[in-house]
Amino acid sequence: GDGGLHRGEDGNLLDVNGQVVTEQAQGKRTKAVSTIGGYRSALVWYYKEHNMKFSNDLEIALSNYIAGFKRNVADLKQRGLMDIQEGRAPIAFSGYVIVSQAILTHIPQGRSSSWQQSIFAWPFFIFCWNLMARSCSIGDLMLQHIRWHNDALICTLPKHKGDQVGDKIVDRHVFANPLNPNICPVLSLGVLLFCKPFREVGGQ
Repeated sequence: GDGGLHRGEDGNLLDVNGQVVTEQAQGKRTKAVSTIGGYRSALVWYYKEHNMKFSNDLEIALSNYIAGFKRNVADLKQRGLMDIQEGRAPIAFSGYVIVSQAILTHIPQGRSSSWQQSIFAWPFFIFCWNLMARSCSIGDLMLQHIRWHNDALICTLPKHKGDQVGDKIVDRHVFANPLNPNICPVLSLGVLLFCKPFREVGGQ
């Protein structure tokens, strides 16, 4: 559970090359718990794809390993050898407003960006926030997935990472924000639609 580390005869932690590893270095080398959980998910997926049975013994062994790994990580955090925060930190609402304003007021320079990219990036970012969805899900969003109901914009994502077959699909209600147009999803979508030509069926 120490990422290839082992104890030497004197009790010191050694890496695969036999070099002594300090406690500070151990904390930096240790994977996050979420990363180990991802490895387990990948293993489950592999077994499923190849029609192989995930045995109870293997399940118990993995669960015991992950439980021990969590205890090791908690101990490293307790001693200040690992950061408390794992993975990506969530963006605050104030940060969301700042980023949205930056996208909206961005002036393209040279060939590195264009007005069309800014026009697309604004609603893309706002809908990621309002739908609480991954970027790949927003990238697949089509007009067929959007409709009006009273004063709400109804968005339906046919599937997502946690529901690949679409059994748990629910409608997401998105409302306009007339008090702060910079983060208004309806306005951003309207600007995108009016600035982008419609594609013909079968067109590129």
